[in-house]
Amino acid sequence: DLHNITGFEFRGGGVLVAQGPSLVFLKDTDGDDKYDVKERLVHGLDTADTHHTSNSFVLDPGGAVYFQEGTFHQTQVESPWGPTRRVQNGAVFRYEPRSQKFDVYVTYGFANPHGHAFDAWGQDIVVDGTGAVPYHAPLFSSYLEFPNKHGGTPSVYKQRTRPCPAIEYLSGTHFPEELQGNLLVQNVIGFQGILNYKVKDQDSSLGATEEPEPILFSSDPNFRPVDMETAPDGSLYFVDWQNPIIGHMQHNLRDPSRQRTYGRVYRVTAEGRPLVKAAPVAGQPIEKLLDILKSNDDRARYRARIELSGRPTADVIAAATKWLADANGANTDHAQLEGLWLHQSHNVVNSTLLEKTLKSPDFRARAAAVKVATYWRDRLSNPLDLLKTAAADEAPRVRLMAIWGASYFPQAEATEVVLIAQDKPTDAYIGHLTKEVMRTLQPYMDKAKQENRRVAFTTESGARYYLKNLSNEQLLAEKKDRMVFVEMLNRAGLQDAARGEAITGLAKLDNKPELRVVMDAIESLDGKSANSIDTTVVFDLVRQLTGRSAAELTSARAELEKLATSAKQPVFRQIGFVSLINVDGGVDQAWKLATSDAKRLQDFVNAMPLIGDASVRATLYDKIEPLLNGLPESLGGNKAKGTQGRFVRVELPGKGTLTLAEVEVMSGGVNVARKGRATQKNTSAGGNASKAIDGNKSPAYGDGGQTHTEENTGNPYWEVDLGDEQPIDQIIIYNRGEIPERLANFTLKVLDEKRGEVFKKEKNNPPRVSVAFELGGGGAESLVRRAAMNALTYVRGQEPKTFATLSKFVKDDVDRASAIRALQRLPRATWPKDDATGLLNVLVAAIQKTPAADRTSPTSLDSLEFADALTTLIPADQAKNYRKTLGELGVKVIKIGTVFEKMSFDKDVVVIQAGKPVEFLLENSDLMPHNFAILQPGSLEEIGLMSEAQAQQPAFAAQHYIPSSNKVLAKSSLLQPRDSQKLSFTAPSKAGVYPIVCTYPGHWRRMYAALYVVPDLDAYLDSPDAYLSANKIVPQDALLKNNRPRTEWKLDDLEEAVAEMSKSHGRSYGNGKQIFAVANCVGCHKLDGVGKDFGPDLTKLDAKWGTAEIVKEIFDPSLKINEKYVSNIIELSNGKTVTGLVVEETPDVIKLVENPLIKTDPIVIKRGDVIERTKSKTSIMPKGLLDKLTKDEILDLIAYVNARGNKNHELFQHGGHDHK
Repeated sequence: DLHNITGFEFRGGGVLVAQGPSLVFLKDTDGDDKYDVKERLVHGLDTADTHHTSNSFVLDPGGAVYFQEGTFHQTQVESPWGPTRRVQNGAVFRYEPRSQKFDVYVTYGFANPHGHAFDAWGQDIVVDGTGAVPYHAPLFSSYLEFPNKHGGTPSVYKQRTRPCPAIEYLSGTHFPEELQGNLLVQNVIGFQGILNYKVKDQDSSLGATEEPEPILFSSDPNFRPVDMETAPDGSLYFVDWQNPIIGHMQHNLRDPSRQRTYGRVYRVTAEGRPLVKAAPVAGQPIEKLLDILKSNDDRARYRARIELSGRPTADVIAAATKWLADANGANTDHAQLEGLWLHQSHNVVNSTLLEKTLKSPDFRARAAAVKVATYWRDRLSNPLDLLKTAAADEAPRVRLMAIWGASYFPQAEATEVVLIAQDKPTDAYIGHLTKEVMRTLQPYMDKAKQENRRVAFTTESGARYYLKNLSNEQLLAEKKDRMVFVEMLNRAGLQDAARGEAITGLAKLDNKPELRVVMDAIESLDGKSANSIDTTVVFDLVRQLTGRSAAELTSARAELEKLATSAKQPVFRQIGFVSLINVDGGVDQAWKLATSDAKRLQDFVNAMPLIGDASVRATLYDKIEPLLNGLPESLGGNKAKGTQGRFVRVELPGKGTLTLAEVEVMSGGVNVARKGRATQKNTSAGGNASKAIDGNKSPAYGDGGQTHTEENTGNPYWEVDLGDEQPIDQIIIYNRGEIPERLANFTLKVLDEKRGEVFKKEKNNPPRVSVAFELGGGGAESLVRRAAMNALTYVRGQEPKTFATLSKFVKDDVDRASAIRALQRLPRATWPKDDATGLLNVLVAAIQKTPAADRTSPTSLDSLEFADALTTLIPADQAKNYRKTLGELGVKVIKIGTVFEKMSFDKDVVVIQAGKPVEFLLENSDLMPHNFAILQPGSLEEIGLMSEAQAQQPAFAAQHYIPSSNKVLAKSSLLQPRDSQKLSFTAPSKAGVYPIVCTYPGHWRRMYAALYVVPDLDAYLDSPDAYLSANKIVPQDALLKNNRPRTEWKLDDLEEAVAEMSKSHGRSYGNGKQIFAVANCVGCHKLDGVGKDFGPDLTKLDAKWGTAEIVKEIFDPSLKINEKYVSNIIELSNGKTVTGLVVEETPDVIKLVENPLIKTDPIVIKRGDVIERTKSKTSIMPKGLLDKLTKDEILDLIAYVNARGNKNHELFQHGGHDHK
């Protein structure tokens, strides 16, 4: 009465037989070798396709039986242990004969799984027969509710053949030792034979490599090896189906070519090696069977377990207990594990033995015990506690199994196991399994949240997770304890006040200085992988460090030096140098440290813009400028060379599928790939080429950040165009986690401007997560030169010199793009006019040579913007012609940046023509994030208040902190420090003044600019004030009333800002001191011991003079002139008239300085030559000294004068602008 048997395995004194739709147990009780007991154990196995019906039976060491079915099947099995077990389209089943527990072990999108094998420690591999893809079972056997299925599981090795009908671990002593433990893999098409793989531990999972020699193969086209097993004597038996036709879809079942009569069974032995004398098993005493469990032969132990499964449980457990306690019995870690498995096989829970095995010195035993604990979970008092301990195990395999086990607990509390493991080092396998397990556990977490029920986590890992899942508003409302403060310190999106509160709180709780808390947080963050670091938190902590006083930082000088020289993150190294300068009160020691190593020098120069004190930056000018021409001799002069390239290319030779998670191209600590343009051979599954430079490094394809070419396309490639040649330090390739082997043997190339190869590395191994290639940059010389170009533009008072110096690099086409970007940062009011036409000609010629398709690259856009700006320096008629030419070459480009630590854009006013397209190049040079929005006229306050009201809402962060409103005409993403973005915009057709604003929480009231939209840009540029007046273009927003095109500052422009300064303080002493020199106040006045005595010593100003009086004196110096400094007008006998300050008189001569700002040597006038002498009503102090300064520079200057040069004055408290 048996029919169509598709699989079987011995167990419990009988045999389990698959006879769809049932699994039956057959047993002979009278010794005639024919069954006389038949019991149906399982019913509901689908039989839609016998090719896919229950097969590949195997027992695990704990006595459960596993079997598989393929696609097209819909199995439903009723169980006394809960709801019906259901699965569709491919699965592995697990059945416990003694407990009658039946479960879906693996639910996966198999075509047709055929093959399942356990190693000596219970780790199993499952093979999808059709594709011959091998999987480490724990990675895709975590529990999932029907109808969900696992997907994207990493494979054990990259298979080269298919299909595979069976696998087997080779064991015993008959075959050579080097083959012991190898995985044997049968294949029946193309290569027809048995392959041989060496299996190894790989991170938390398994890996394998194919051995050069297969076990055997045949040239017989009908040879079909379909099953195999190691025999008691150590030989290998396998079945040959021996059939010319194996397809059931391509050929009719009645096809006469099918072999229906016979197959073959082969026996394989190792030539010249003795066979094993197998220990008898059948009918042997239990004690002798237990001794076999100590054998190194996997199949010998397998047969002994089968025999023991048929013996009375009480007898087996009694003998096993004695054996486990005997010093000569289970005297190895593996034997103890066999004892645990024996208890599991007989369904006898032994928690003492389990906990002992969980503490085994061998991680493989601990990992196996975790699996036992999971299957005993319903009968243990503390199963989750056992898994939590395992999740913190030092061995990644144990942590992997703990995560796997957590999926079988239908409760939110099981999530804590995953969280504990996440606090330990991870890998791609743990990352994959974690996502799969959280698919099961997250709904329980969500339900608890909906019920407003706090999950009873018991560890710090759990508490951290709870806090991490709170919104910022909820977090700040929590009762403050240490863990809340730690989360606040590391949470992105919190304002500085909240982070400062966390620092203060932790300092009190831990009884240590606040600086120590900040340094510890930076060290912790710097130790994390780049992929796990939130950039906003990095710069938030940087601000917390830079806000410390020099006195406070002094105690940590040694650590700051270590930060400057050893930190992983470039910004931490740079801020280390800035802090050293602050501590030392000067640059000399930090400069000496920097010039000891080229990499340190690069960091130091890149740090210069971060120095808040403008007077300190000024002292570095003469040290930095020579770096434009080469490194110091101590660092090799200008001999260092490296790799410069424009195109970075990843290729797969032959046919393949190219998928990348991310490609980073590092140049000077900056990922320049983000500004590039990516392409690839073709695209499939929504995997656009740009996704490899979008900042999303997730290894999971489902996270939406990966590229994807068409499947099996010929010679697929991916490429990023950096826009111009860049010095490349490092290239980091992030791989897809689910199928990393697709990237096997990839080639990495770097090409120059003319697409010539400058770097090539072939046959690269596929990284599990990422791989970094060190290229050495363009050499230290180029990297330092580019950093120096940028650094020099941050020194006030040297702009004409800097402009002339950098212009040479533009003309000579040496690091031209970097020179242009640096020149754009100089205030336009300081640009000299004399060489504008020459530069324009160079730029126009370069742009004309650029292919039209490349003129939207960042480099071309920078050139277009710079050229357009230069037209304002030449005569109107010439300017009009150049602008016309530029308009024909590309779209109008406007670059808008941020001012370091000033919460302002670097432009107060921007003017564009109505209805015309424009490209905004946005660049954030500040230490905190900013965004950029263009609004309807009159809506600035409305949108600003909306941003304040929504500031703490999580959804608002997802909107980049820009309110949803039809009054927002254009908007950027949230730009992190040192980030940039291109924003395309078509100007409104209606003329007006459109607000530009940053709506990041707390910014809108200070960070805004005016976008003037005019009908005729050329007419406006001819006479801005007259044009705006004639066309009645005026701001509708009160905050923009002083944001107007100006050629001079007026008192009204600053009244409100000066009044606010007197209340809020927070000005910069260093900037004020430097502007005192830049504005040439030192030419006549002395302050803080610096300057000349032609005018009043400002240190001795009347104590009654406050801010208001000083401002009025600066704007109208002739309003009230001190008698001592009244200038004289002298008419001479030769008809000339001289005016100046009389510095000395004698009876014979008058000594007079005409203009102390130009020449301090007095002219000598004989009294006899004087016709008339009168006192001037105009002060010698000229007007317009402020016209080339920004508003913040003027305010810092006023504060410096008002403080009489006292750096401790209240106007300078809080160390400059406080970001709140």
